[in-house]
Amino acid sequence: MGRPNGGDSGATPEVIMALKRAGNSQRSIAQRFDVSEAAVSLRLGRAGLIDSTPRSDAMKHFPWKLGRAFHDASLGKLVRNHLEFVATNGHGMSEDKLKRLRALYKKLLGEEQFAEALERGKLDPTTPPKFVVEFDPAIPPGKGNKTGGFALVPWEERDGDLLIRRNEHAELSDDALMVLRFPKRLP
Repeated sequence: MGRPNGGDSGATPEVIMALKRAGNSQRSIAQRFDVSEAAVSLRLGRAGLIDSTPRSDAMKHFPWKLGRAFHDASLGKLVRNHLEFVATNGHGMSEDKLKRLRALYKKLLGEEQFAEALERGKLDPTTPPKFVVEFDPAIPPGKGNKTGGFALVPWEERDGDLLIRRNEHAELSDDALMVLRFPKRLP
């Protein structure tokens, strides 16, 4: 992508806000000025121009500090989609995000439990999932996992009702523990 902070790119908070009001996405603004999306957010935040949204509030509970190497990993993105779904109940999420999230839940729960949940309209909280998402930088790349760092691992009793594995790489506040559980209803 672009330079990390953009240096003297001309992407002032005022210019960024004018472009956003004109309908430009944060990604297109970042590309226009050859900066990262994070640099655009940082400039707006420092200027006090970013309003909190349910999605941005939910992202505060993302449990891992990934760095560039793992930021675009598909399982990491799916956990962010889960947080957005929990925060918004799916409102405003694209059909593609919801479809991918359903596919994640299907993998984690297993075919049978997923089908039963769809039929009932909600999950059975007494039946544990088959898998959870684990992040560990030592996990090597593999099939369907170009970056490594993430894996679906068999559920263990210690995972409880979380959809992620607690380990030394996961920072979990009490609030994060609440939102990183399976949702009551599927998207």
